[in-house]
This record gives sequence, C-alpha cells and structure tokens, in this order.
Amino acid sequence: MERIVVELFKGRHKFEDIEGCIFNRELRDVKNMYYMQMSIKKAVDALMKRHGVREYRDIELDVYVTGLTVALVEVINFCSLYDIKLVLYHYDKYTKNYYTQDVYLKRQQYV
Repeated sequence: MERIVVELFKGRHKFEDIEGCIFNRELRDVKNMYYMQMSIKKAVDALMKRHGVREYRDIELDVYVTGLTVALVEVINFCSLYDIKLVLYHYDKYTKNYYTQDVYLKRQQYV
C-alpha cells in the first residue's frame, strides 16, 4: 500500500514532509459539493500518478486537517466511495503537535 501525505488546504500551516494538498486555495462557494468532489478526484489522481499507483484501493491517504469541515466530509465521502484507507491528522494546540485518527470506512452493499 502506497502512503500519500497531504494537507487539506494549501498553505495554512508549515509542513516539511507533505507531498501536496487536496485544495490549492480557499473555496469560493462552500455549498458547491460537485466542485469539491471534482477537486478531490483531480488531486488524488495526480498524486497517484506521481507515485505510479493505478488503483485507489492501493493507497493510504494521510490528510492533515487544515480547515473547513464541509471539505473534510467530502474527502471522507470520496475515500469511502473509492475504498481508500484514510488517516486524519489533527492539531493539538496544547502540545503543538499533530495526532492521528484512523477513519474506518466500509463500503455499503445494497441489494
């Protein structure tokens, strides 16, 4: 499994080992779910290509949560839809460090 480390929004914090971001800029319309979905797909596809990975299920997406809950929910939805392992990194302002949260996604089977 290929691990890909990104921040949710570019430039909100300084990171040394980040490979990219999901969103390059602030969202103009936080209610435009389609735009967010397409932006996520474009970003993940580009990162997969850079890593030489062809299948979504072959990656672990590690996301530093740097803002906007609605955008984070769309990333979770995307990972659920495409069976991507997802790990979130949250900032603890008291320790000034990030801590991890595994997101357990199971694709729903409808009959």
